[in-house]
Amino acid sequence: SFMRRGYQCNGAGLCNKAILDESLPAAHPTAQHDPLSVFVADDNEIDLEGLVRMCQAFGWRTTAVPSGNDLLQRLEALKDTRQKLPDALVVDWKMPGLDGIQTLNALAERWGPSALPATLVVSAHEREAIARNDRGGVVNHILTKPVNPSTLFNAINASVAAHTGNHNQVIASTRLDSMRGHWLHDT
Repeated sequence: SFMRRGYQCNGAGLCNKAILDESLPAAHPTAQHDPLSVFVADDNEIDLEGLVRMCQAFGWRTTAVPSGNDLLQRLEALKDTRQKLPDALVVDWKMPGLDGIQTLNALAERWGPSALPATLVVSAHEREAIARNDRGGVVNHILTKPVNPSTLFNAINASVAAHTGNHNQVIASTRLDSMRGHWLHDT
């Protein structure tokens, strides 16, 4: 294991969970590394805002969209103009129109599964149903609501590391210096 910016991580890119003090102001990314780029899709305005705020508190470039259809359009526009795709997609499972899995499947059909960014699906408590419905294997990680900062950080870190093989990308591109981390030790 190794220490990086206050997180203890193993060789597989999994980091100890921390409780983050969110009362401190968000940092402005000034790292040598480009900040992580995360797109968040959720039809629930409150959930969308909460996820976006957590991502922004880590200094990640965050784009919020209210639906699976909007996510498809935004990503297609990036692809069409040969711009870099985001590092991770965080999508709600249950949305009107295309749900999260349908959205990810549509992207995989258009570009091929290997062209997708790291993918995380958020749900109230239907982990098994999501796993059953992910017939195409497009979901890298399932997050259960309510999502807290340490859970989000660890899930995105593990997903991006598994997806890219780069176990330091998330940690190196995350600003944690304005937050105080407190370790949760296994008991």
